[in-house]
Amino acid sequence: MKRLSKAKRVVLKVGTNILMKQDKVSTEVIASIAEQVSGEMNNGKEMIIVSSGAVGLGTEKLGMKPEGMSVALQQATASVGQSLLMREYGKAFAKHDKIIAQLLLTSYNFQNKRSLEDLKNVMKELMKKKVVPLINENDPVSSEELDAEGHFDDNDGLASLVAKEFDADLLILFTDVGGIYNENPRECTNAKIVGCLEDLDESKIHFGKKSRYGVGGIKAKVTAVKRATNEGIPVVVCAFEKDSLSNIFNGGSKGSVFLPR
Repeated sequence: MKRLSKAKRVVLKVGTNILMKQDKVSTEVIASIAEQVSGEMNNGKEMIIVSSGAVGLGTEKLGMKPEGMSVALQQATASVGQSLLMREYGKAFAKHDKIIAQLLLTSYNFQNKRSLEDLKNVMKELMKKKVVPLINENDPVSSEELDAEGHFDDNDGLASLVAKEFDADLLILFTDVGGIYNENPRECTNAKIVGCLEDLDESKIHFGKKSRYGVGGIKAKVTAVKRATNEGIPVVVCAFEKDSLSNIFNGGSKGSVFLPR
């Protein structure tokens, strides 16, 4: 679609289940993210990444499993995993001569006028310097995302807020199921992908179970889509593949594409 190809500032959200393969962080996935993002930046686009993964890397480092952890324990594992996550991203982007910057946020940063103004000024300078902002919720000091009813819902909500407040032209939500379906594609062979706003009727969408690491699920993505499109921002919900970004910008994405009304 021409509108997607013309997007200059792009926010893309990477969930934990994209980064974790068989309970271990996939350096191949992170390397692919860095390669694709760097390529688009070299083509003149401004790229902002909202990445989960701190809890996943923390549980891997501590030899734990994600099931049954209290919120406090998830916060503790996030404090272990956050630096590991940045280290992997840093190594991957360095191969493409790109510098990364870490931004750990809570809802306060968006609700407080002074804090939001400061954040926008920081983002403006990072964009000028061609630095890659890597944003995550500050789990060790805030349980909003880790709470199943949290404000950010596995960073989908955070990504939509980032897209809104930083004037993005496009929001991309990567998912391990390839898009938003009317039924759970893992359980229903007749599941059809939802590809327009008119079909985003929550009463008709089967949300299914939340994934092993994620806390938001499809419901959080639907909410994020609505928030972004209400602000005039197109949203793509798709699987992460080695050519995901080029496919999106060239109109070849197989996922759900939602344009503002």
